[in-house]
Amino acid sequence: MVAAGNLHCYSDTLAALRKAAVSLNIDLKLKTTIQIPTIQASPSSSSRKRRYRHEISDDDSWVPSNRYEHDEDGGDFELRRRNSRPSSKLLFRVYSKYSHGISSNQGHWAGAFANSRLIPPLNEAELPGLDESLASHLKSEEVPGGSPFISTTDSFLWVLTKSAKMKGRTRISVIDRTKVQYPITHMAGAYRRLKDAGLLEGIERYYGNFEFLVYGGVSEDAIIHDFSVHEFKNFVDDGFYRMQVVCPEIVFNRRGSTPKKKRKDIADINLSRNRSLVAIDQLSAFVLANVADKSLQDDFKQNLKLNWELEKRCSGDV
Repeated sequence: MVAAGNLHCYSDTLAALRKAAVSLNIDLKLKTTIQIPTIQASPSSSSRKRRYRHEISDDDSWVPSNRYEHDEDGGDFELRRRNSRPSSKLLFRVYSKYSHGISSNQGHWAGAFANSRLIPPLNEAELPGLDESLASHLKSEEVPGGSPFISTTDSFLWVLTKSAKMKGRTRISVIDRTKVQYPITHMAGAYRRLKDAGLLEGIERYYGNFEFLVYGGVSEDAIIHDFSVHEFKNFVDDGFYRMQVVCPEIVFNRRGSTPKKKRKDIADINLSRNRSLVAIDQLSAFVLANVADKSLQDDFKQNLKLNWELEKRCSGDV
């Protein structure tokens, strides 16, 4: 007779026991009641798998970063604005405790180098050799040993919108791109290469217009300012004209009594030119922590003007 413990993976119905016995070539004779142990849920639940996934990918939000560009509420608007933008000196990274690798105001390091800052040298010409890791990073898939990249963007609107979708307390690092020591890949440039290699299956509508992947990491001396998104929201909410410029109810997807507006609706919200200029100066001072470099100030202000289509929205003084 087979002990009850050896039958724990089967149903406790008689038919199932007989079927199991036949499949195991066992002559099963039930002379007494057999108690089938109750199967306990494994501690490796889906929630634990999700937590593990955070550790092996740069998903950073549980919403893959590539979704932003083709959301139903204004993908064309985003691409139009992206195509009109000059190259920026600034990069932004949003992160939380769930982000992959090591992220803090003291630097950001990819998962592959989380336990060691000995990052193998790599020049831009060698980046195509990491295309499989690059694609897995974009799709938030497991990369053996960890992803060698971290995600950043040159769009302040993009990083704020992404923060609204993220889990946990989020922070934003403002990065001086000229001080990043490792290769930076603009995904719009790598898109065709990855697609032709069949590596973008499942995210075919991703074009990489806003995403810049940094190999290795970003050191502390490249970080201009690091602040909590909650702190930024409070700063915006505390000034009427700052609220008019940023449109936090749209950017942060706030719920309200009025019909929900989409990102493309930002362009239809009129502003006073003079008052918006004051708000832009205030926003720049907050985000850049009053940095003295005027070229960085001008870069950020141009970022705001193009991202939020301020020239179109300003109707003169009212």
